[in-house]
Amino acid sequence: MAFRAVRSENYTTLGEDCFVSRENKSGIKLTIVIPTYNEAPNIPELLPRIKKAVETVLSREQYEVLFVDDSSTDGTVNAIEEVSRREGLSNNVKVIVRRGKRDLSTAILEGVKAARGSYIIVMDADLQHPPETIPEMFKYLSQGYQIV
Repeated sequence: MAFRAVRSENYTTLGEDCFVSRENKSGIKLTIVIPTYNEAPNIPELLPRIKKAVETVLSREQYEVLFVDDSSTDGTVNAIEEVSRREGLSNNVKVIVRRGKRDLSTAILEGVKAARGSYIIVMDADLQHPPETIPEMFKYLSQGYQIV
């Protein structure tokens, strides 16, 4: 998969499939924001793939996965909690449940606001954004690119 990488001192673009560089004092290098609505069947595959991909470039203490759920009715939040425990990611995974809201763009923005990482990636829970691309994106980040 090819990526477009951008070097810029000042930028304001923020969209899906991009990392955003920012100040960080938490020690977390990466936050993965995943908006969800009725994604329970995808969670058992998604979280282990994220863990496997991210942990090729970062230690477990250096990343977090932030789900922003729009009040799913299919047990998505329970699936996230169960798979997080099973994968040993309980300290890495956070869930924001938004009551009465169903809007992808505001879910992403809420996740970005709550993120603690120096870099943020937004991914869909349905696996159309493969977690296996994260290590290649980090290659560009380590070369000084701010948006990939």
